[in-house]
Amino acid sequence: MINSLRVHIDSGRIPHALVIDGGTEAERMNEALEFCASLLCESKGRKPCGVCPQCKKALNNSHPDILNVVKEKDKKNIGIKILREMVEDSYVLPNDSDKKIYIIPHAEEIEATNQNTLLKILEEPPAHASFILLCPSHSVLIGTVLSRVTIFSLEEVSEVKEQDKEKATSLAIEVANAIAKKDEFELIKVASAFEKNTDILAITLEALKPIVRDAILIKSGLNNCIGANKESARNLANSFNNEKLLSLQNAISDLQHAITLHSNKTLTQARLSSHLFEAVL
Repeated sequence: MINSLRVHIDSGRIPHALVIDGGTEAERMNEALEFCASLLCESKGRKPCGVCPQCKKALNNSHPDILNVVKEKDKKNIGIKILREMVEDSYVLPNDSDKKIYIIPHAEEIEATNQNTLLKILEEPPAHASFILLCPSHSVLIGTVLSRVTIFSLEEVSEVKEQDKEKATSLAIEVANAIAKKDEFELIKVASAFEKNTDILAITLEALKPIVRDAILIKSGLNNCIGANKESARNLANSFNNEKLLSLQNAISDLQHAITLHSNKTLTQARLSSHLFEAVL
């Protein structure tokens, strides 16, 4: 999860309307669903837990209180009719939870003249309603809309060199497989790659998250994986129960948080092997 968004969730200061921009379309949706899971999670501990019924449905994008707002078939943009229907529906109480969340996967498809329809609902939404606007860049939204939302950007991820992203994805798979095999020595060998390129550590941890998240979904009987590395996710699911996978997920978040707090990535690198391996012991 985006570190700044994680801070909001952990502190309980959760915005009712937010924009997630940058990255790829899949990355933006992944972040949105994880945020939804955090809002709906039934756990008394850190959210999202990934294993409660609300989390499972949210992460699988099958929750009845998470509604995707998209343009009508054969239409070029999201029309004012769709937006008004969303606003009207937002006043209807949720079905299975205390929250009702509207995701607009392609907010860039709302013409500037129609964005004004969102102003009042974003400024004074019903207590149970939240809105998530996804777009390549928040620059497509008018200033009055931006003044009513909190912006979280995946821009840093999208600006990473393509070769580093490919390397990080490969390393994340190697880390997942080493953990699945419970081979600490192999994990230490993989972690040695960060000695030559410490910047790639953060990207690798980000690439590891969807693998673990998919393992939790698979372990819960849901095979509709979010990420592309299904084989690694299945290896983890076959090796650990949900409690261990959740512990691993939290360990990854802890390491990401450590990176944001300390400019010295060598310290975090040294902790990587022991911290991830201890999570599943």
